[in-house]
Order: sequence, then structure tokens, then C-alpha cells
Amino acid sequence: MFQATYIVNSFDIQTAKVTSVSLSDKYLVCGGANGVIRLFEPDTLTFVATLPKPNPIGQEVVYVDPYFFSTTHSRNPTSN
Repeated sequence: MFQATYIVNSFDIQTAKVTSVSLSDKYLVCGGANGVIRLFEPDTLTFVATLPKPNPIGQEVVYVDPYFFSTTHSRNPTSN
């Protein structure tokens, strides 16, 4: 039997085009055409984090700033 599906909530992930979406119990992951990947809580659509873009091919990582990975300092793309 067919059940209708409705969009009951929407949000802006601040990218021109979403190219991929993945859902798990813990995260809703949205990938944008510009390479940005953002994580949200699936139940509330609350912003969790923006994942870092990979390094250009051939460039080596020599330092990772721990501030970048701090969830208390994650920047919500929808807040000013």
C-alpha cells in the first residue's frame, strides 16, 4: 500500500546545489557542489558541523589546528 510522504521541515545549508545526501541514526550528511559537507541531527535538523575540505592533490598536511575540530567552536552556516 502506498503511503504519501510529506516534507514537514526544511533548512538552508548555504550552498548553491546539494549533490549528495546520506542519513544514519546519528547524522544527516549533505554534500554540496562546492565540496562543502555539513552534518545535521536527523530528528531536529540542528547543525552539528562542517567537515573540512580535503587538501589539493599532492599537498601534504603538516599541521592540523585542534580549534577547527572543536564542536564548541563549530560555525553554524545559518546563524549570523
